[in-house]
Amino acid sequence: MIMLTLLRHPELLRQPSPPISEGLASVGIDEDAVFVCPPDEDVAETLRAMRIDDWAQTYRLTKPQATTLTDAIFWLIAREKALVAADKRLASAGRHDAGSSDRPGPSPDLDPDLRHAINTAMADEWWTLVLADAALTLPMPTPRALAELAHQPAAGQSRATRGHRRYLAGRAAEALGHPLAAAAHYRAADQLIDCPDALLHLAGIEADRGDFTAAGALLERAQTPASHPLVKRIGDVLAHRKATEPQRPPGRNERCWCGTGLKYKMCHGRAGTTGPLAERARSLNARVTWFLTDTSHDAMARLIDVAT
Repeated sequence: MIMLTLLRHPELLRQPSPPISEGLASVGIDEDAVFVCPPDEDVAETLRAMRIDDWAQTYRLTKPQATTLTDAIFWLIAREKALVAADKRLASAGRHDAGSSDRPGPSPDLDPDLRHAINTAMADEWWTLVLADAALTLPMPTPRALAELAHQPAAGQSRATRGHRRYLAGRAAEALGHPLAAAAHYRAADQLIDCPDALLHLAGIEADRGDFTAAGALLERAQTPASHPLVKRIGDVLAHRKATEPQRPPGRNERCWCGTGLKYKMCHGRAGTTGPLAERARSLNARVTWFLTDTSHDAMARLIDVAT
């Protein structure tokens, strides 16, 4: 509870003891739950050390990996807040380019030592997956800051680091609502490294576009277990297609077998296009249902924020 509050309000880390108790109480933390730092210790460093130990144990990271993860997360939070504040200033000034920071680029304020530590840690696939999930499931998700981190200069980096950067760029683009850009990043990552999670996310994008055959092939490559919701979703669509698709494909100018009323050449016979909306709707509805019931994040609250 305390760590989540500190992630949301990192300014509390700069408060000396004992005022941190008052600061935590000001954002709704029960006094009984307040961590009391010994008077001869620095609050920020003590809490940072606690977070490092927690992530090292939870995700089975080495101490250097957990240290870099902690510092990277704190940087992402601070950077995302700076981007949000910049957008608010632009909006209040009546500028039409508010939100332009969605366009990724290298961040000017990333400490060189931290950049080097992140590049080193990012060669490890597990560390990269943990960073992506942590950055996008925080109380205040940090997709734009993650995009900036992914687009840091890549000169001299290992093939693994460059591949994992493209994976992070894909996760950030997907979170920002740019699925085609995300798909391009995932494909680039797949050319550089063996990353099943990139294939899994790419399969989700292909399924949303209606290309269930390609999505199924990607899931097979990623060796995704049959219990995964996406595997079941695609399996249901392909089973329905098999039950309704005729043994002989209709002629190009005949009505398509799926019931849309379109000619076959303009529907399932048209190469390189998305599937018909009626067919995609079943898959998209299943994805929305899964999203709303996923307990890894407060999905409903995020949807309400978007709607309002």
